[in-house]
Amino acid sequence: MAESEDPRPTCTFLFKKSNKKFSARKRNASDSDKDRNSEDESSAVVRKKKADAVNPMIQKTKKVEREKVSSSESEEETGDKSITVAYKSKRSAKPEGPDDMGATAVYQLDTERDKDAQAIFERSQKIQEV
Repeated sequence: MAESEDPRPTCTFLFKKSNKKFSARKRNASDSDKDRNSEDESSAVVRKKKADAVNPMIQKTKKVEREKVSSSESEEETGDKSITVAYKSKRSAKPEGPDDMGATAVYQLDTERDKDAQAIFERSQKIQEV
């Protein structure tokens, strides 16, 4: 019971204050009168557009759209330049081309079978046998 009568601090450590200096911009203290005047005369900050430096190492996907927007041609002129493609239909579900999808096609630039090296070799073998 003697301990309960003795008032001792339970916390023995202290917090150390920070010595860091923050370099935030100081704002001027404004009165309510100055605030009222500034509301009437509002000023807008206009940012200047930076000129895009051309860097060939940077690739972008929407280059075509930017070119369309930047061109000064009217819509009528671009409509005249469009290309129209039409195909004639045979009205059948069968695909175009050979039935075997070209699996047995002969390459047009190959030498003929009777004149190629294999045929000449085989003929020379037959002649030597006789």
